[in-house]
Amino acid sequence: MQGWLLLLATVFLLAIGGAAEAAKRVALVVGNGAYEHTASLANPVNDANDMTELLEEMGFSVTRLLDADEKAMQQGLIAFAREAEGADVALFFYAGHGVQMGGENYLLPTDTELSSKAALRFETIKMDEVLEVMAGAEVRLVLLDACRDDPLGAAERSLGAGRGLAPVETAGASGTLIAFATAPGNVAADGVGRNSPFTEALLAHLATPGEDIRAVFGLVRAQVERATDRRQTPWVSEAISGRLMLVTAPAEASAAESAEPQSFDAAIELAFWDRATALGTSAAYRAYLAEFPDGRFAPLARLEIERLERETPQDSPQNDATDIASSAEQDAAGEALEGGASVPPASIAALEPSDAYPRACREGRESLELGADFVAEEWFSICLRSGELSGRDRLVALFDRGRVRLEMRKYDQALEDFDPVASALMEIPEVLRHRGLVYREKGLFDLAIADYDRAIGLDPVNAKPYHNRGDALQDQGEYDRAIADYDKAIALDPTLAAAYNSRGAAYHNGKGDVARAFAEFDKAISLDPKLMKAYVNRGRMHRLEGRYDEAIEDYDRALDLHSAYDLAYLGRGDVFLRMRRYDDAIADFDNVIRLDPKSASAFTNRAQAYANKGLHKRAVEDFSKAIELVPDDGDAYYQRGWSSCRLARPNQAISDYEKGVALKTANAKPLQEYLRNQGFYQGAIDGAFGPASRAALRTWAKTSCP
Repeated sequence: MQGWLLLLATVFLLAIGGAAEAAKRVALVVGNGAYEHTASLANPVNDANDMTELLEEMGFSVTRLLDADEKAMQQGLIAFAREAEGADVALFFYAGHGVQMGGENYLLPTDTELSSKAALRFETIKMDEVLEVMAGAEVRLVLLDACRDDPLGAAERSLGAGRGLAPVETAGASGTLIAFATAPGNVAADGVGRNSPFTEALLAHLATPGEDIRAVFGLVRAQVERATDRRQTPWVSEAISGRLMLVTAPAEASAAESAEPQSFDAAIELAFWDRATALGTSAAYRAYLAEFPDGRFAPLARLEIERLERETPQDSPQNDATDIASSAEQDAAGEALEGGASVPPASIAALEPSDAYPRACREGRESLELGADFVAEEWFSICLRSGELSGRDRLVALFDRGRVRLEMRKYDQALEDFDPVASALMEIPEVLRHRGLVYREKGLFDLAIADYDRAIGLDPVNAKPYHNRGDALQDQGEYDRAIADYDKAIALDPTLAAAYNSRGAAYHNGKGDVARAFAEFDKAISLDPKLMKAYVNRGRMHRLEGRYDEAIEDYDRALDLHSAYDLAYLGRGDVFLRMRRYDDAIADFDNVIRLDPKSASAFTNRAQAYANKGLHKRAVEDFSKAIELVPDDGDAYYQRGWSSCRLARPNQAISDYEKGVALKTANAKPLQEYLRNQGFYQGAIDGAFGPASRAALRTWAKTSCP
């Protein structure tokens, strides 16, 4: 494994631990719990005291502030700026209440009252101010245990403050790492013991000798997820070059041993462990133990296996596959529910390699089974370049790498791998089925269906090709044929939860049968409580029915299962937008864009939220990005027209509205109605946006856009 790791990168080691006399390390630690105008918190003072003790042991010069009011925090930051100037490492730790508003984060001193929006500027500490005072240090570490929900109750809600904290990107801020107790837009627990779950994990792992800072936060994340039953997932944004160790390996280790990329091995183990805990099955934990029998999580893995085997009846079917949403539906227009099948588990009997299958390829298979996709792809690529493969084993390796690339949404590269395998092994239905999955994601539905047809002909009792063909048919609007395929798949395998999920989408999208759709999603979830897409689909149904609380509950459940599930953030953000919870909506759309920077829907929806908040410059920027991604998006042009008007750009507004109507004629009637209501148009509301309508639009824009 280390040979492969050395191929990935030339590692620069910034070893600042274990040599305190040669490195200047300063820290400001703040613990606020005794709030005057909101509920107090039990743990922040404990968190700050324990963190101070740990950091001093690690060689930091620490300033500690407990239950600090606004004046004390400002004075503390002024002093910290002087200390951070020229420091090798500056670390800021905060435990207490925090809020976000308009995409900005604010830390709350104990005397915060927030009687008005203007007071937000003077009564709180803006997160940007903290980063500014640390600018003089070479490395800046910010640890925020500050995502408690609704700290000021009605006062906070009346100001439009959002849920949790907003994401902070470190792009362009080289040498900076910011760690949140939970994902942006979510909330963190204060904890029932001495410390919060996040601080408890920091105390356990921050001083781990020889660990790169990224691996440290991998350990922190894993511990917090276990402690909170995956309800809380720490989130890190970093721009650290090379390796950064806060505590070096033991002095007796040789220099060569100290330079070994031990922490990256730890990161690989964490990838295996994260996937095992995400699947939550005995098979996944056994796979982890097979790779890491003496790993740091091995005792926990054995306990989980014992618990699962004790709780799961022997005759109860288990579905170990995690259904991953395809990207094809992600930017579909709003209402369509998603179908789609997961990539099957890695072990496919018809494509088993020979005993001579190289070690690198076997490592790739193990990584693939545990979901460590980027690791698996590297292993297979190394194996294929090695010259050790021949005959059928080379085809197996190409197929294996193709499955990884399909999971990673690298569809063109996946097709390059699958094509030669399909040409040589046309008798194996799984090869055809997988190539069909790629064709469907690329929108080549006829080719996908042709491959599914061949797979069914070769193996007519396999439920999965019927399910996959049904998805391709549903994508083309052939709902009756799709439902017939789902019926056949379920008849062959009544436990195939994903088929019920897809059938529910077809009943809603094609027939408008809301009751049947709900029943199908409920059935899918009962068969596989970890089927994330079923929660997303049911959440959309609740949203369409106006049951916003139920919708949020389903989206939250999907995010509990996978905190980086972009479709769940997208759906929940849309609900928040409809509820006029604009900051919460913006935080969710921020997460979608972080996970998928090409999500036009996220940019359009975030633009709507900004426009509703009166932030029209930001709205125009996001509408423009959406148009760049989808040039024929009539709605984005149409909505950008309003924000352009609010920015006193009448000519741009006219152009945007005309383009929005040309691309989507359904926009014409509401625009005519608006112009009539404003007294600029007297013609028919007929959707025919002719000369009279255009003249009214121009007159309105010239007189109404400030």
